Amino acid sequence: MAQNTTDCKIEIRSIAPPDVCLFHELASSSTLCSLKDPSFLQELIERGHVIVAFCGDQLIGCSCLQVNICRDYISLDGAARSLPLPNVYLCSTFVQQEYRRSGVGLRLYAERLRVAKLLQRSTLAVEILGRGVPLTIDSIAHVGYRFHLEAGFHVAGYSSEIDHGPVLMCSTK
Repeated sequence: MAQNTTDCKIEIRSIAPPDVCLFHELASSSTLCSLKDPSFLQELIERGHVIVAFCGDQLIGCSCLQVNICRDYISLDGAARSLPLPNVYLCSTFVQQEYRRSGVGLRLYAERLRVAKLLQRSTLAVEILGRGVPLTIDSIAHVGYRFHLEAGFHVAGYSSEIDHGPVLMCSTK
């Protein structure tokens, strides 16, 4: 049974070996397609680029990143482009429904951004979940969109994936 976030101290940290089974359970409850892919999850775990949120001993959220990912997107001028290299791609943030709107996602975003900046790549990129029309934003993704804009990201285009959400980038130089 889920605890109220006011009943426990929320801990945000990098994933550790004892967390792996809990991470797989959390991922299986997610609606994000990327978290449904076992090989993708294994790659994230092996590279250590998973930030997790705990409420007591319960894993309630995660946020992931990947280094030097080749991803295509559509630029604002309509041209097909690829993310510039070297990069850090900020991907797959998920918080269990009962813990949303309590600041857990924002804390995950902040820690993921801190870790990404430590990796010292020239470009940070994130795709915001869309609604199937270029540059639209899914209702659950507005907080993430605002967070990244306030953190210095700009809209570079939209995803070539089916959701067509905005692609945001920022330079670390």
